[in-house]
Amino acid sequence: MVAVIRKGRLLAVGHPDELRAHTGAPHVEVAGSGFNENALGLLRARPEVSAVEVQDKRLSIQLRQEMDVAPLVSLMVSAGVQVEEVRKGKAGLEEVFLTLMEEER
Repeated sequence: MVAVIRKGRLLAVGHPDELRAHTGAPHVEVAGSGFNENALGLLRARPEVSAVEVQDKRLSIQLRQEMDVAPLVSLMVSAGVQVEEVRKGKAGLEEVFLTLMEEER
């Protein structure tokens, strides 16, 4: 069990997976090259995508909800992205903590 407390007030309590599912958005990490503006724009235009960020040779895609990522990978490939690896994950506990702190403000 994990509890998040701020200024003596209990904000959330539960197992890590429960907290991630409630407050943390799923995300996809893509390793590769050719993350051009066209591909990034197409991804940002998708309703299921909340944010896209490139760091070095990695693309981070924040999703609004759990989904099959195959359509996003196909979109990237058709836009000229060379996809080497795709990892789908949930928010980490640090992200959950930060989300809860922001909601509290």
